[in-house]
Amino acid sequence: MNTQQGLARRIHKAFDKKPDPESGIIQGVRPLRQGQPHLRTFIFPSLKNRGGIPCEGGLEKEAALCFELDPTIDEYRGQPFKMEGPKGAPIVPDFAIRRGHFYAVVDVKPKGQLQRQSVVERMRCIRQALGAIGIPHYLITEQELQQQPWLQIRRRLRRGQGVKVPKSTAHRLLERVRLAPTTVAELRRQAIEIGLSPFAVEKLALLGRLTFPINAPWRETTPLGGIDHEQNRIATANWGSVHDLRLPL
Repeated sequence: MNTQQGLARRIHKAFDKKPDPESGIIQGVRPLRQGQPHLRTFIFPSLKNRGGIPCEGGLEKEAALCFELDPTIDEYRGQPFKMEGPKGAPIVPDFAIRRGHFYAVVDVKPKGQLQRQSVVERMRCIRQALGAIGIPHYLITEQELQQQPWLQIRRRLRRGQGVKVPKSTAHRLLERVRLAPTTVAELRRQAIEIGLSPFAVEKLALLGRLTFPINAPWRETTPLGGIDHEQNRIATANWGSVHDLRLPL
């Protein structure tokens, strides 16, 4: 039954689940269905969750990447809980996300599926049940997940996620950027010179310490600026930070 108290408890319980000691996977309530035609399954390695997140299909994998890099999301879970759907059939949403003490549920669907009555009914059922307990429900399609060049930028920035950048050396790099905008290649060279990983540049971008064009792919020639740098707003009109690459959640 979708009692309000029971549904809230299941959402919270999803975040109590830890990675399996043997596989390192944070198993959802719905086992991955391997071997289905036209549907690949993935385990998305998540530093944020300290374990692998099961994903069905490429769109769920791209959604996990968005959650992973979104600075406002603390944790997320795949196939997080089961609830009663239309005519008593069970429904398992694709993801739950946590921002501090606030939760939300996200379903990922190809846009073409949203014309199917069965999908419309399931999404309406989820939204109504969650709305009754004050938890928002979001529906994301390939339109948001595969928007370029944001997808390419996210994939490039991911290379810096596990990089350690001590505050003192990060300050040295950022001081150089504050003096004048530079490029990815130049800041990378400077990072290597002071003993950092070449992907310290991407790490600083993930930490929201750098601005860059968000309407062009991330390349070695990509210009970079500091967050508080006095920039020519005509030249940097299409610049932003990692916060601008977030999904509309």
